[in-house]
Amino acid sequence: MPTAFPVVILDQEHVLYECKAAQETRAQIESQRLAFQTEIDKHEKELRQEEEILKQLEASLSEKEFLKRRNAFDHRVADIHKKVALRRSQLERAFNKAREEIMNKINEIVARLSNEKKYALVMQKGAVIYSRKPLDITQDVLRELDNLLPTVIVESGNEIRTMTEENLK
Repeated sequence: MPTAFPVVILDQEHVLYECKAAQETRAQIESQRLAFQTEIDKHEKELRQEEEILKQLEASLSEKEFLKRRNAFDHRVADIHKKVALRRSQLERAFNKAREEIMNKINEIVARLSNEKKYALVMQKGAVIYSRKPLDITQDVLRELDNLLPTVIVESGNEIRTMTEENLK
């Protein structure tokens, strides 16, 4: 005679995408990304103006002076590119850190539910071809996650810094 083997299904990606904390995290990251994009746009405008001035001065400057100014301009462009890459990396790290915090909480909830309800196995929905609805605990996990972790604060200290003239020099 077969023994009871309680198996349940979880759509972890659905929980991760739909939970309040993830939605708030995406909003925080998007807000920071837009602020960053505004700064980038400002620097790009300044660089275009500086390059236009440099082109106008080319005929009136000695070759040595022009190369000196051109090299300084190129150095400034390279510095800004480095800062942009650093900022994107910081945003990505901050997002991943928030996502990891949410995933840890999901795993805690699943472990607790498994112990309480004596689930023998929790399977990822993507690995299941067919299941009955009562076996799916996705909404239970989502509800509990929203209650326990309604928001995750995206680190803004050292993880996320805005670009300023000061840290571009």
